[in-house]
Amino acid sequence: MAASLISLSAKASTTTADLAADLSARMQALARAHSLTLPDLNNDPGAETETSFIALLNAILAPHEHHLGSRISVSGTDVPITGNALTSAALLLHELATNAAKYGALSTTDGHLTVLLEVSDDLLHMTWDERGIQAGEQDRHEGFGSTLERASLQGLRGQLSRNWRPDGLSLSLEIPLQQLFPRT
Repeated sequence: MAASLISLSAKASTTTADLAADLSARMQALARAHSLTLPDLNNDPGAETETSFIALLNAILAPHEHHLGSRISVSGTDVPITGNALTSAALLLHELATNAAKYGALSTTDGHLTVLLEVSDDLLHMTWDERGIQAGEQDRHEGFGSTLERASLQGLRGQLSRNWRPDGLSLSLEIPLQQLFPRT
């Protein structure tokens, strides 16, 4: 992740001062995203951490925003997320963002990422749409990221599908709402 943030900052910078400022902003955004998954030990060490899915998405994607203009759009129906689902979702979304930054829409100046959330049939439906890249069907090698993705999906009881297009990639994720915020 640090390597991809350095690369993104280097592409956007013309001076070392610009590089330092851009990289610092991206690292601070990453730290804010990480803090969403940690319990508040000052108030109640036993309390579960809770946030919303859109807040988590925005925090994870924030390091990839650029001060010259956003190429990321997140919209739709927000839902709470808590407990183990928060960690699993954070890992999965982080992996998707890292791949977009390395190989996808966030790796080019012309790329754009749109994320839409919808709720129906007791499921959260997320559409992750990357445009502005020359994609097509990619050779997928099995590495740590693939293992992390499968484990995160298992923890969420979610399903993820990919649709490669000539101009990019569309991902469809479905997660049972009961997994995100269990009702007692």
